[in-house]
Amino acid sequence: MYSTNTGYSLQSADHRELSRSQLWQAIQSLARRGLVQKMLVGGRSQFQINPVFKEYIQSK
Repeated sequence: MYSTNTGYSLQSADHRELSRSQLWQAIQSLARRGLVQKMLVGGRSQFQINPVFKEYIQSK
């Protein structure tokens, strides 16, 4: 799980630190492949994981 809230560090599941730039690049890459979708909710961007991809990563 990643958190982009102010005051929280960005860490991957294996506890490696990620820069905001690296996280954004990863999100863009997943979006290009149709694995995440960007939505605007209350003027803020949120990202939703494709249900099939979510099922796959939860099974790992």
